[in-house]
Amino acid sequence: MKKYKVCIYGIAKNEEKFINRFMDSVQDADLVVVGDTGSTDRTVELLRARGAVVHDVHVSPFRFDFARNAVLEKIPDDVDICISVDMDEVLSPGWREALEAAWEPDVTQGLFTYNWSFLPDGSPAIQYWYQKIHARHAYRWIYPAHEILDYIGEGPQKVIKIPGFVLNHYPDPQKSRSFYLDLLQLAVNESPTPRNLHYLGREFMYAKRFSESIATLQRYLDHPAAVWDEERSASMRFIGRGYQAQKNTAQAIFWFKKAAEETPWLREPYLELALLYYNWQRFAPALFYCEKALEISCKSMEYINELNAWDSTPYDIAAICCYHLKLKEKAISYSEKAIAKAPWDKRLLENHQFYLEQQNQ
Repeated sequence: MKKYKVCIYGIAKNEEKFINRFMDSVQDADLVVVGDTGSTDRTVELLRARGAVVHDVHVSPFRFDFARNAVLEKIPDDVDICISVDMDEVLSPGWREALEAAWEPDVTQGLFTYNWSFLPDGSPAIQYWYQKIHARHAYRWIYPAHEILDYIGEGPQKVIKIPGFVLNHYPDPQKSRSFYLDLLQLAVNESPTPRNLHYLGREFMYAKRFSESIATLQRYLDHPAAVWDEERSASMRFIGRGYQAQKNTAQAIFWFKKAAEETPWLREPYLELALLYYNWQRFAPALFYCEKALEISCKSMEYINELNAWDSTPYDIAAICCYHLKLKEKAISYSEKAIAKAPWDKRLLENHQFYLEQQNQ
């Protein structure tokens, strides 16, 4: 028996190829409300044919927080729980039951497992806790890009984790993210919070504007409110990548080591060091840092984990390093573990055969 009235809501623009998949996954909701921000394809038509309530939302110049808030305002007052889901996201079966089992009347927000990307075999790659479930009247969206929910409710905020609630992300690789940089610069101009500085610095890195990335991320680290250790560690790694791109190896090593000191429980900084030394053909330190990374067996779900820290990469690099260091048995062992992570990878299979052939030579 349903205990709460649940509304799925989101924004859309030219998403016709995703509509049926999206609507199939949210069909257990009591209501689906979508704000169309200017589609020129059949997005609106298909959504309405599948039972969604669609509103025209005009935000100019566009920013994600204003668009999401415009849709949120259209949700009826008697809804208990709101779940923000984008058109390129899919709820896993059983989400409604998981939500109803965990939610209580005094809960304001729910965290859930978000699978941001997947390996070729369909298993999750990058995943973390996400927070797009909230009580109807307790939140609003803030920030032009990488927007988040801001609590505006009465009384204390109560946030819970919802076991068994999983949202999967299947992005359109043809969509450009070029406008993110302008939006993030606007976000920092409006509100130079640690979060906005971190994401702007990361976006500069993606755009290969490394000097600006380094300066912005150092500004982030100097911010008195920048106290989240995993976000600080990521910022240090991104600074290291910037210096590496500028051929300043000494500074890259310095920042990767600072990241490892900040979060010694994360694989990512150790793998950054391993890859740096490997590309420098310094196989002994590369193997050392691969093995430091592999000592860590559990992903953190607090910050976005890096795919190459958890796929075949650390095992593959360790195997190659062992071969060059004449540790043939270890090379074979690490190669087997790399293949177990990516049995479809032809290069890994060929490398393993090579290690076997070299074993007795």
